[in-house]
Amino acid sequence: MGWEQGVSSLGLPCSFDTTGAAEYSASRGQEHMNVHKPIWLAVLAVIAVLAFQLGFKPVRMAEKPRAEVVSQLRLETDKALVGPGQTQDDVKKHLRDMWSAAIGEPESLRNVSIDGEKLVRFDVIAISESEFEEYAAKMTDALSKEYGTSTRVKEEKAEQYSAKAGPFAFYLPPRPQVHLGLDLRGGSRIVLQMMPTTSWTFTNTETPFFPADDAAAKGKLLEDLKKGLEERNFKQVEVEAPSADKLTISLSTPTKQDLTQADAVVSDLMTTRFPGTQKLTPVSVVIDQATGEGVVGVVENRVNGMGVAESTVQRQGMDRVVVSLPGQEDPTAATKVLGTFAKLDFRLIPRKYEVQSVEEGTVQFQDKDTKEPVSQDEVLAASDYVLGGRDLRNNSAVGPGQAGGWVVQFQFKAGTPAQTFSNFTRKNVGRYLAIVLDGKIVSCPVIKSHIPDQGVIEGLGSLDEAKNLKNWLNAGALPVPLQVVERRTVSATLGSDTVQGSLAAGLWGGLAVVVFMMLYYRFCGFLADVALVLYCLLVLAVMVQVPVVLTLPGIAGLLLSVGMAVDANVIIFERLKEELRAGRTPDAAIEAGFKRAWTAILDCNITTLLACVALYAFGTGPVKGFALTLAIGVFCSFFTAVTVTRAFVLTAVRTSRLAESPLFTRR
Repeated sequence: MGWEQGVSSLGLPCSFDTTGAAEYSASRGQEHMNVHKPIWLAVLAVIAVLAFQLGFKPVRMAEKPRAEVVSQLRLETDKALVGPGQTQDDVKKHLRDMWSAAIGEPESLRNVSIDGEKLVRFDVIAISESEFEEYAAKMTDALSKEYGTSTRVKEEKAEQYSAKAGPFAFYLPPRPQVHLGLDLRGGSRIVLQMMPTTSWTFTNTETPFFPADDAAAKGKLLEDLKKGLEERNFKQVEVEAPSADKLTISLSTPTKQDLTQADAVVSDLMTTRFPGTQKLTPVSVVIDQATGEGVVGVVENRVNGMGVAESTVQRQGMDRVVVSLPGQEDPTAATKVLGTFAKLDFRLIPRKYEVQSVEEGTVQFQDKDTKEPVSQDEVLAASDYVLGGRDLRNNSAVGPGQAGGWVVQFQFKAGTPAQTFSNFTRKNVGRYLAIVLDGKIVSCPVIKSHIPDQGVIEGLGSLDEAKNLKNWLNAGALPVPLQVVERRTVSATLGSDTVQGSLAAGLWGGLAVVVFMMLYYRFCGFLADVALVLYCLLVLAVMVQVPVVLTLPGIAGLLLSVGMAVDANVIIFERLKEELRAGRTPDAAIEAGFKRAWTAILDCNITTLLACVALYAFGTGPVKGFALTLAIGVFCSFFTAVTVTRAFVLTAVRTSRLAESPLFTRR
């Protein structure tokens, strides 16, 4: 039985050319396509609508009223905002009072911050554009009276919905919801250097370092040792005395040369001052893969606690961390949160000291007998270590204090830490418990009763201070200290100009592609252009959902993928023309064109994706952004070229006599 008879016996009318390739009859193929045509068009329509919704989000859940949407009002004054003898906190309080007097609605001001010398930013809650403009006019006038002429500078207005239907809100006109990176949005870029540390432990069982019952002698010894090492230009110096016959010294040793020098100095200092002292083996925390990952994890947790959207934390080499904070225009404040070592200790204050006062989060001590002021360093040196921050759970929370201000609630881990704290508080009711953060006593409550496993840090100066402390506790302490080696602000104006220029380039480039496809491939080119629109919607939807932080190199990858999106169509249409010139029917030519172009399209996309994988695996931040957007574009173009364009072309051919027209495509 021949090929033709065998296929015919299956009920599939067909004819064969001299090459042996089969062609389905037009009647049977058209019948098959007509059955599935509505399904194809319906599926593509659903995909287009869904992609538009995901990329632009014109319809969203109205979980919060418009009154809770915050916009930024930025005003620049002629005179400096912070005068002589003033602090930023003083000026912020004054600006809040000024807002209340001018607007009459203090609850409409979410936050106020000072950016630079003459720029103030108000985070405003306004339910409409007209209300925002009213606030802006009143504050511009109020600031002009006190700080000279004030002018509005580039500001960010929150997106407001136009209508609401039940739980849904409609945002018109829709805007792309893609996340902009640091180079496009502006913000802060901070480079942190990891600092290796080394600890030396010394023991002297014959002659203790200080009398066990003399807290003043202990404090003076530790203070003298720390000061002596700092005078020799050592950094991150920590001196501890767990007992009278044991002493630990820790400091930063960035290089092997620093370690050798520090070992000689510390050993000489201790053996000279305390003959007979024995030195145990030093313990160094080096910057290896595990330490670096630990630092990145803690920094990421702290950045997340700051609430900065689209932020990135990346390692640079072995011992550096680069933090990009889009929209964060005060790198100094961010540095304080990210670079603080956050070593938290709980210490028992000797009975001879008592709290004199607590002012602006600073605890002042005095001698209980003489009533003379005592420095925190002296009190800390004489205090006894109880527990550390590593013993806490990561569930600390901020709340209002009973006497005003803000407090941070904490809880110790189950097991030994909780049991130790419970036994400690039971035995020391009425004593002062100092909570020490990076060598500074931030709170010193009195143990009023037995506490099982949790406590409260009081005496915090502001809500921001309380949130930072909560963030530090929940993120954990850094494995090694960090030193800021670069800190700069990226202009948002430059980013805006870049976005506009890139969009203009993309529009002109896309228009050129559209016109070329229509002129050269005629109606088939027009259908490819329609598929290109769906491709753009799909790319945007994927970038929003991943989410992808769009940077300038990412825009370059995106624009490149737009040109590549029609590459597959060019291959298919050229093959289609060859089939038509060979005398095939339009149906058979389309099927053969797509089928035989498949391998070339697949190879092209795979090689491009392999290049993207290599760039993403071995590249840095900007290169990774380019690779990621290009890979997303390749995946989406693969779908639109092979599936969407094919459906459009077959539908157009089989529902009209267009294939016989010269407008169909160039032969």
